[in-house]
Amino acid sequence: MNEVQDIQNQVQATITGIDHLTLPVHDLDLAERFYTQVLGAKVVFRTERTGRMPFIAITIGNSPSIDLFLQPWGQPAINQVNPHLAFAVRGEDLLDLKQRLIAYHVPVAGPIRFGTPGHGSLYFHDPSGNHLELCAKDFVGEVNLEPYDMEKLSYQWQG
Repeated sequence: MNEVQDIQNQVQATITGIDHLTLPVHDLDLAERFYTQVLGAKVVFRTERTGRMPFIAITIGNSPSIDLFLQPWGQPAINQVNPHLAFAVRGEDLLDLKQRLIAYHVPVAGPIRFGTPGHGSLYFHDPSGNHLELCAKDFVGEVNLEPYDMEKLSYQWQG
C-alpha cells in the first residue's frame, strides 16, 4: 500500500455538504436591502460594521448561508459568465420572480435554457455586480436558447 491509501483506510471522515458561501459586496446596507427585500433572504448573523472583516450572513430557503463581506473587489467582470450563484426555484414561480425583479428595477435576462429540457433560468446581478441566477428545473414556459448580453444587466441599484 502507498501512503495515500494508508491514510484513506485510516481516516473514515467524510465531507457532509456545503456550510456557507461568501460574496464580496461594495456596501453592506445596500446588499442587505437587496437580498432581503428583492430575494426574500433572512439575516441570521452580522458582525460589527467597524470590525476587521464586516459581514452579514443570510439564508434563502433551505440553502447554506451566504456571507456578504464588505470588499470592493473580487466581483466578476460584467461580461464574464462565471462565477455565478444559482438559486433553486419552482418552475411555476419563475415568471412571478421575474416580475418581482423588474418591479425593483433590476435588469433581468430570461427565461433562458442552457441545460436540459424543462430547465429555465433568469440571470441578473446584485448591486455589487455579483452574477446571480434563478434556476427552475421544472419550467414549462417558453425559453430563449440564445446567449444573453451580460452588459445589459449592469445597473446602479439604490434600493
